[in-house]
Amino acid sequence: DTTRITLSGVDGRVILPNNSPGVQFGDGRIQQYAGGKIRQIIYTETQTSDSTTSNSLVDTPLQATITPRDVTSKIHIIAAVSLGGASTNAGAVGLRRGSTDIALGTAGNNRVQAAAGFTGQGTNSVDNVTLQYMDSPTSTSALTYKVTFESSGGNTTYFNRTPNDSDTQETIRPISTMTLMEVVTGA
Repeated sequence: DTTRITLSGVDGRVILPNNSPGVQFGDGRIQQYAGGKIRQIIYTETQTSDSTTSNSLVDTPLQATITPRDVTSKIHIIAAVSLGGASTNAGAVGLRRGSTDIALGTAGNNRVQAAAGFTGQGTNSVDNVTLQYMDSPTSTSALTYKVTFESSGGNTTYFNRTPNDSDTQETIRPISTMTLMEVVTGA
């Protein structure tokens, strides 16, 4: 036997017909939040440019704060980062929660631990590096996530700008963006 239900586009209520016997899920209780649902989304973008010659990860101007409502929630992070560097420059990009680096690759000898890397394309070019990571912070406190970057070999890595940054039509000034999503993991 099937009962047709309607989801309200205004307030998210489930509307049952008058003659409906009700809805049961699993053990007979309707769960307020089923697992895998997005509870909240935080989006930020920045046009601010920056640069570094550091060979360890330092903060970029791209950061966002989210306060999870449940200690079991996960935070899905998506960042689109615009980086420039000379054609001989390689750099790394990372993610940081507060002061803790997260989403790092395996360390070894002189290798840089990072979430992603890039290679500079020249004086008028900018690379776009996309990061995705599912964090398990086990917290209901406000959490600030930051994108970090570094440069290798004493070169300079540029955030949201080209290496030469000349005021010409061949030079771009992009933005970088970050989206934080609280993912409910309960049943």
